[in-house]
Amino acid sequence: MHLLQEVLDGGYCDWQADDIDYVHYFQAGSPYDCLKHMLILHTLTSMVNDASPFLYVDTHAGTGIYDLKSPEAQRFQNHQGGILSLMKVERHAASKALSDYLRLHGIFPRLCRKGSTFEETYLGSPAIAQLFLRPQDAAILFDASPQVASALDRNLQSLSGTSNTEVFCTSSYKWFSKSIKSQYQRYAHLSRVLALIDPPYDSASSSDKWNLFLVKRIRTMWPQSCVLLWYPFVSEGQTKRLDQRLVAMEIGTVLVADLAVSPKNDAPSESRSSMVIVNPPSSFEQLDFLLEDLRRNLERGNSKCQALVSFRRLEKGF
Repeated sequence: MHLLQEVLDGGYCDWQADDIDYVHYFQAGSPYDCLKHMLILHTLTSMVNDASPFLYVDTHAGTGIYDLKSPEAQRFQNHQGGILSLMKVERHAASKALSDYLRLHGIFPRLCRKGSTFEETYLGSPAIAQLFLRPQDAAILFDASPQVASALDRNLQSLSGTSNTEVFCTSSYKWFSKSIKSQYQRYAHLSRVLALIDPPYDSASSSDKWNLFLVKRIRTMWPQSCVLLWYPFVSEGQTKRLDQRLVAMEIGTVLVADLAVSPKNDAPSESRSSMVIVNPPSSFEQLDFLLEDLRRNLERGNSKCQALVSFRRLEKGF
Protein backbone atom coordinates (compact mmCIF):
# COMPACT_ATOMS: atom_id res chain seq x y z
CA MET A 1 0.00 0.00 0.00
CA HIS A 2 2.86 2.39 0.82
CA LEU A 3 4.54 1.57 -2.50
CA LEU A 4 1.36 2.22 -4.50
CA GLN A 5 0.89 5.55 -2.73
CA GLU A 6 4.46 6.52 -3.61
CA VAL A 7 3.77 5.60 -7.24
CA LEU A 8 0.73 7.91 -7.24
CA ASP A 9 2.59 10.73 -5.51
CA GLY A 10 5.37 10.35 -8.06
CA GLY A 11 3.04 11.27 -10.89
CA TYR A 12 2.03 7.88 -12.30
CA CYS A 13 -0.47 8.46 -15.09
CA ASP A 14 -1.17 5.27 -17.02
CA TRP A 15 -4.93 5.70 -17.28
CA GLN A 16 -5.10 7.28 -20.71
CA ALA A 17 -8.28 6.93 -22.79
CA ASP A 18 -6.27 5.42 -25.66
CA ASP A 19 -5.43 2.45 -23.45
CA ILE A 20 -9.07 1.67 -22.66
CA ASP A 21 -10.36 -1.03 -25.01
CA TYR A 22 -12.95 -2.60 -22.74
CA VAL A 23 -16.56 -1.92 -23.77
CA HIS A 24 -19.12 -2.12 -20.95
CA TYR A 25 -21.79 -3.08 -23.47
CA PHE A 26 -20.15 -6.49 -24.00
CA GLN A 27 -21.12 -7.67 -20.49
CA ALA A 28 -24.24 -5.54 -19.97
CA GLY A 29 -27.03 -7.78 -18.68
CA SER A 30 -24.91 -10.93 -18.46
CA PRO A 31 -25.53 -13.36 -15.57
CA TYR A 32 -22.49 -11.89 -13.82
CA ASP A 33 -23.82 -8.37 -14.25
CA CYS A 34 -27.11 -9.55 -12.76
CA LEU A 35 -25.31 -10.92 -9.70
CA LYS A 36 -23.46 -7.65 -9.27
CA HIS A 37 -26.47 -5.39 -9.69
CA MET A 38 -28.83 -7.49 -7.59
CA LEU A 39 -26.38 -7.19 -4.67
CA ILE A 40 -25.96 -3.45 -5.28
CA LEU A 41 -29.73 -3.00 -5.18
CA HIS A 42 -29.93 -5.12 -2.04
CA THR A 43 -27.31 -2.91 -0.36
CA LEU A 44 -28.97 0.32 -1.52
CA THR A 45 -32.24 -0.89 -0.02
CA SER A 46 -30.49 -1.20 3.34
CA MET A 47 -28.93 2.25 2.96
CA VAL A 48 -32.25 4.04 2.38
CA ASN A 49 -33.87 2.31 5.34
CA ASP A 50 -31.89 4.80 7.44
CA ALA A 51 -32.98 8.43 7.17
CA SER A 52 -29.43 9.81 7.51
CA PRO A 53 -27.67 10.78 4.24
CA PHE A 54 -25.20 8.56 2.44
CA LEU A 55 -22.70 8.85 -0.39
CA TYR A 56 -22.63 6.46 -3.36
CA VAL A 57 -19.24 5.99 -5.06
CA ASP A 58 -18.81 4.20 -8.40
CA THR A 59 -15.14 3.95 -9.36
CA HIS A 60 -15.61 2.60 -12.91
CA ALA A 61 -19.10 3.75 -13.75
CA GLY A 62 -19.54 3.17 -17.49
CA THR A 63 -22.40 4.84 -19.34
CA GLY A 64 -25.06 3.89 -16.78
CA ILE A 65 -27.75 2.87 -19.29
CA TYR A 66 -27.24 0.34 -22.11
CA ASP A 67 -29.22 -0.22 -25.29
CA LEU A 68 -29.45 -4.01 -25.66
CA LYS A 69 -30.22 -3.58 -29.38
CA SER A 70 -26.93 -1.78 -30.02
CA PRO A 71 -24.24 -3.46 -32.17
CA GLU A 72 -21.96 -3.65 -29.12
CA ALA A 73 -24.54 -5.49 -27.00
CA GLN A 74 -25.47 -7.75 -29.92
CA ARG A 75 -21.87 -8.74 -30.58
CA PHE A 76 -21.78 -11.38 -27.81
CA GLN A 77 -25.40 -11.19 -26.62
CA ASN A 78 -24.42 -12.00 -23.05
CA HIS A 79 -27.71 -10.46 -21.90
CA GLN A 80 -29.66 -13.33 -23.49
CA GLY A 81 -28.64 -15.73 -20.72
CA GLY A 82 -28.80 -13.04 -18.04
CA ILE A 83 -31.36 -10.26 -17.70
CA LEU A 84 -33.60 -11.47 -20.56
CA SER A 85 -33.75 -15.01 -19.13
CA LEU A 86 -34.57 -13.64 -15.68
CA MET A 87 -37.27 -11.28 -16.98
CA LYS A 88 -39.06 -14.25 -18.55
CA VAL A 89 -39.48 -15.86 -15.10
CA GLU A 90 -39.86 -12.68 -13.04
CA ARG A 91 -42.93 -14.02 -11.23
CA HIS A 92 -40.87 -16.88 -9.76
CA ALA A 93 -38.42 -14.61 -7.91
CA ALA A 94 -38.65 -15.54 -4.23
CA SER A 95 -36.25 -13.00 -2.72
CA LYS A 96 -37.10 -9.32 -2.41
CA ALA A 97 -33.70 -8.39 -3.88
CA LEU A 98 -34.19 -10.30 -7.13
CA SER A 99 -37.87 -9.36 -7.38
CA ASP A 100 -37.13 -5.64 -6.94
CA TYR A 101 -34.20 -5.83 -9.36
CA LEU A 102 -36.35 -7.32 -12.13
CA ARG A 103 -39.30 -5.06 -11.39
CA LEU A 104 -37.01 -2.02 -11.69
CA HIS A 105 -36.08 -3.01 -15.24
CA GLY A 106 -39.72 -3.54 -16.09
CA ILE A 107 -40.85 -0.09 -14.96
CA PHE A 108 -37.70 1.85 -15.85
CA PRO A 109 -39.07 3.59 -18.99
CA ARG A 110 -41.82 5.15 -16.85
CA LEU A 111 -39.26 6.53 -14.38
CA CYS A 112 -37.47 8.68 -16.97
CA ARG A 113 -38.11 12.33 -17.68
CA LYS A 114 -40.78 13.01 -20.28
CA GLY A 115 -39.31 12.79 -23.76
CA SER A 116 -36.64 10.20 -22.90
CA THR A 117 -36.67 7.07 -25.04
CA PHE A 118 -35.41 3.93 -23.34
CA GLU A 119 -37.11 0.82 -24.63
CA GLU A 120 -34.93 -2.31 -24.51
CA THR A 121 -32.41 -1.07 -22.02
CA TYR A 122 -30.28 -2.43 -19.24
CA LEU A 123 -29.49 -0.40 -16.14
CA GLY A 124 -25.90 -0.15 -15.01
CA SER A 125 -24.89 0.48 -11.41
CA PRO A 126 -24.92 4.34 -11.59
CA ALA A 127 -28.49 4.40 -12.91
CA ILE A 128 -29.69 1.92 -10.30
CA ALA A 129 -28.08 3.98 -7.55
CA GLN A 130 -29.50 7.22 -8.96
CA LEU A 131 -33.02 5.86 -8.65
CA PHE A 132 -32.42 5.23 -4.93
CA LEU A 133 -30.84 8.56 -4.03
CA ARG A 134 -32.90 10.93 -1.89
CA PRO A 135 -32.45 14.73 -1.65
CA GLN A 136 -30.07 14.32 1.30
CA ASP A 137 -27.85 11.77 -0.49
CA ALA A 138 -25.01 12.29 -2.99
CA ALA A 139 -23.07 10.34 -5.60
CA ILE A 140 -19.64 10.62 -7.19
CA LEU A 141 -19.08 8.62 -10.38
CA PHE A 142 -15.82 8.03 -12.25
CA ASP A 143 -14.82 6.97 -15.73
CA ALA A 144 -11.46 7.65 -17.34
CA SER A 145 -12.81 7.72 -20.90
CA PRO A 146 -14.12 11.16 -22.02
CA GLN A 147 -16.65 9.52 -24.36
CA VAL A 148 -17.98 7.21 -21.66
CA ALA A 149 -18.10 9.93 -18.98
CA SER A 150 -19.98 12.22 -21.37
CA ALA A 151 -22.51 9.47 -22.19
CA LEU A 152 -22.94 8.73 -18.47
CA ASP A 153 -23.67 12.38 -17.70
CA ARG A 154 -26.12 12.57 -20.59
CA ASN A 155 -27.91 9.34 -19.63
CA LEU A 156 -28.30 10.36 -16.00
CA GLN A 157 -29.90 13.62 -17.06
CA SER A 158 -32.86 11.56 -18.22
CA LEU A 159 -33.46 10.59 -14.59
CA SER A 160 -34.82 12.84 -11.88
CA GLY A 161 -32.91 14.00 -8.83
CA THR A 162 -29.38 14.24 -10.27
CA SER A 163 -28.45 17.57 -8.66
CA ASN A 164 -26.29 15.89 -5.99
CA THR A 165 -24.47 13.64 -8.47
CA GLU A 166 -21.03 14.48 -9.86
CA VAL A 167 -19.42 12.73 -12.82
CA PHE A 168 -15.62 12.86 -12.93
CA CYS A 169 -13.72 12.06 -16.11
CA THR A 170 -10.59 10.83 -14.39
CA SER A 171 -9.04 7.75 -12.86
CA SER A 172 -10.63 6.94 -9.52
CA TYR A 173 -7.29 5.51 -8.37
CA LYS A 174 -5.69 8.91 -8.89
CA TRP A 175 -8.64 10.84 -7.42
CA PHE A 176 -8.46 8.90 -4.17
CA SER A 177 -4.73 9.49 -3.72
CA LYS A 178 -3.55 11.81 -0.98
CA SER A 179 -2.17 14.26 -3.51
CA ILE A 180 -5.66 15.56 -4.32
CA LYS A 181 -7.22 15.10 -0.91
CA SER A 182 -8.85 18.53 -1.11
CA GLN A 183 -11.23 17.29 -3.80
CA TYR A 184 -13.09 14.92 -1.49
CA GLN A 185 -13.17 17.12 1.60
CA ARG A 186 -16.72 18.22 0.76
CA TYR A 187 -17.88 14.62 1.22
CA ALA A 188 -16.11 14.04 4.54
CA HIS A 189 -19.28 14.79 6.53
CA LEU A 190 -21.08 11.81 4.97
CA SER A 191 -20.11 8.96 7.25
CA ARG A 192 -22.33 6.40 5.52
CA VAL A 193 -20.85 5.36 2.17
CA LEU A 194 -21.56 2.64 -0.37
CA ALA A 195 -18.75 2.18 -2.87
CA LEU A 196 -18.64 -0.09 -5.92
CA ILE A 197 -15.28 -1.02 -7.46
CA ASP A 198 -16.02 -2.64 -10.81
CA PRO A 199 -12.95 -2.26 -13.06
CA PRO A 200 -12.56 -3.72 -16.56
CA TYR A 201 -9.46 -5.81 -15.67
CA ASP A 202 -8.18 -5.09 -19.17
CA SER A 203 -4.70 -3.94 -18.18
CA ALA A 204 -2.25 -3.66 -15.31
CA SER A 205 -3.83 -0.30 -14.54
CA SER A 206 -6.91 -2.05 -13.11
CA SER A 207 -5.17 -5.00 -11.47
CA ASP A 208 -5.99 -6.47 -8.07
CA LYS A 209 -3.24 -4.41 -6.44
CA TRP A 210 -4.81 -1.10 -7.44
CA ASN A 211 -8.26 -2.34 -6.48
CA LEU A 212 -7.08 -3.38 -3.02
CA PHE A 213 -5.51 0.05 -2.74
CA LEU A 214 -8.93 1.58 -3.43
CA VAL A 215 -10.67 -0.69 -0.90
CA LYS A 216 -8.18 0.31 1.77
CA ARG A 217 -8.37 4.02 0.96
CA ILE A 218 -12.17 4.10 1.04
CA ARG A 219 -12.37 2.11 4.26
CA THR A 220 -9.78 4.42 5.84
CA MET A 221 -11.52 7.61 4.71
CA TRP A 222 -14.98 6.39 5.73
CA PRO A 223 -14.71 3.70 8.44
CA GLN A 224 -18.45 2.97 8.25
CA SER A 225 -18.39 2.43 4.49
CA CYS A 226 -19.59 -0.70 2.74
CA VAL A 227 -17.38 -1.57 -0.25
CA LEU A 228 -18.35 -3.93 -3.07
CA LEU A 229 -15.57 -5.27 -5.32
CA TRP A 230 -16.30 -7.32 -8.45
CA TYR A 231 -13.67 -9.55 -10.00
CA PRO A 232 -13.56 -12.30 -12.67
CA PHE A 233 -12.18 -15.76 -11.99
CA VAL A 234 -8.65 -16.27 -13.35
CA SER A 235 -7.32 -19.19 -11.33
CA GLU A 236 -7.78 -20.84 -7.95
CA GLY A 237 -4.37 -19.58 -6.92
CA GLN A 238 -5.14 -15.96 -7.73
CA THR A 239 -8.48 -16.16 -5.92
CA LYS A 240 -6.80 -17.55 -2.82
CA ARG A 241 -4.13 -14.83 -2.87
CA LEU A 242 -6.79 -12.14 -3.18
CA ASP A 243 -8.74 -13.64 -0.27
CA GLN A 244 -5.60 -13.72 1.86
CA ARG A 245 -4.77 -10.10 1.07
CA LEU A 246 -8.27 -8.97 1.97
CA VAL A 247 -7.96 -10.68 5.35
CA ALA A 248 -4.47 -9.30 5.95
CA MET A 249 -5.68 -5.73 5.34
CA GLU A 250 -7.90 -5.96 8.46
CA ILE A 251 -10.73 -3.94 6.92
CA GLY A 252 -13.64 -5.53 8.77
CA THR A 253 -16.07 -8.33 7.89
CA VAL A 254 -15.58 -9.65 4.35
CA LEU A 255 -18.07 -11.83 2.47
CA VAL A 256 -17.57 -13.24 -1.04
CA ALA A 257 -20.39 -14.32 -3.37
CA ASP A 258 -19.51 -16.56 -6.35
CA LEU A 259 -21.44 -17.38 -9.53
CA ALA A 260 -20.46 -19.78 -12.33
CA VAL A 261 -22.60 -20.32 -15.44
CA SER A 262 -22.00 -22.93 -18.15
CA PRO A 263 -23.92 -24.89 -20.79
CA LYS A 264 -26.08 -27.63 -19.29
CA ASN A 265 -24.41 -31.06 -18.88
CA ASP A 266 -20.95 -29.57 -19.45
CA ALA A 267 -18.23 -29.77 -16.86
CA PRO A 268 -18.34 -26.89 -14.34
CA SER A 269 -17.21 -23.77 -16.15
CA GLU A 270 -14.26 -21.58 -15.32
CA SER A 271 -16.37 -18.69 -16.60
CA ARG A 272 -17.30 -17.28 -13.23
CA SER A 273 -17.04 -14.16 -11.17
CA SER A 274 -17.28 -13.00 -7.59
CA MET A 275 -18.47 -10.06 -5.54
CA VAL A 276 -16.57 -9.09 -2.41
CA ILE A 277 -18.68 -7.33 0.21
CA VAL A 278 -16.68 -5.47 2.85
CA ASN A 279 -18.53 -4.38 5.99
CA PRO A 280 -21.90 -5.69 4.75
CA PRO A 281 -25.18 -4.49 6.25
CA SER A 282 -27.08 -6.94 8.45
CA SER A 283 -29.40 -7.82 5.55
CA PHE A 284 -26.56 -9.86 4.04
CA GLU A 285 -27.30 -12.57 6.58
CA GLN A 286 -29.68 -13.75 3.82
CA LEU A 287 -26.92 -13.94 1.20
CA ASP A 288 -27.22 -17.71 0.69
CA PHE A 289 -30.97 -17.34 0.04
CA LEU A 290 -30.40 -14.50 -2.47
CA LEU A 291 -27.78 -16.46 -4.38
CA GLU A 292 -29.87 -19.61 -4.54
CA ASP A 293 -32.83 -17.60 -5.82
CA LEU A 294 -30.65 -16.10 -8.57
CA ARG A 295 -29.24 -19.52 -9.50
CA ARG A 296 -32.64 -21.18 -9.66
CA ASN A 297 -34.15 -18.46 -11.85
CA LEU A 298 -31.18 -18.27 -14.22
CA GLU A 299 -31.68 -21.98 -14.89
CA ARG A 300 -35.47 -21.66 -15.06
CA GLY A 301 -35.21 -18.85 -17.61
CA ASN A 302 -32.61 -20.63 -19.74
CA SER A 303 -33.03 -24.38 -19.91
CA LYS A 304 -29.70 -24.73 -21.72
CA CYS A 305 -27.60 -23.42 -18.84
CA GLN A 306 -26.49 -24.58 -15.43
CA ALA A 307 -25.50 -22.19 -12.66
CA LEU A 308 -23.53 -22.73 -9.48
CA VAL A 309 -23.44 -20.30 -6.54
CA SER A 310 -21.56 -20.20 -3.27
CA PHE A 311 -20.54 -17.71 -0.62
CA ARG A 312 -17.89 -17.57 2.04
CA ARG A 313 -16.81 -15.42 4.95
CA LEU A 314 -13.13 -14.55 4.95
CA GLU A 315 -11.43 -14.92 8.29
CA LYS A 316 -7.88 -15.28 9.56
CA GLY A 317 -6.49 -18.78 9.17
CA PHE A 318 -8.90 -19.86 6.41
